[in-house]
Amino acid sequence: MDETAEGTLTARCREAFGDELRLAFWYSTTGGKIDWGVLHFREDVREAWGDADEARTKAAQVINDMSLDRPGDAHYERVHSAGDLLCTTRVFEEAIAMHVGAGDHGLIVSYDPMAEVDQYGFVTDAHELLTGADRAAQP
Repeated sequence: MDETAEGTLTARCREAFGDELRLAFWYSTTGGKIDWGVLHFREDVREAWGDADEARTKAAQVINDMSLDRPGDAHYERVHSAGDLLCTTRVFEEAIAMHVGAGDHGLIVSYDPMAEVDQYGFVTDAHELLTGADRAAQP
């Protein structure tokens, strides 16, 4: 992902979630390998994720797990008959995790449950940015 798109996603995450943003990272599976970059890591979450190698392992697990319900999955779109699937959300006791995807690019965001967020506005903005990044990565 280029620096401009990364900067725009970072700013949009901070604007949408404020201090309740726990972590945010983008990923790309272009060419069969996972590439990813951290947009935001709140200090308490960073401590829980450990050193860089441990964080890389956990990030890969999160990407793999969240991708099981991959946005753009035709099965979900057929079942729900409500248009394209842009995002999946998982709610935990201490965090909410969102996965926004477009093609081979995705964004995973975790935030505190008490955050008041315009989820649809955030998701559509993020999806548009990821779609642009996905198009730019295509040969």
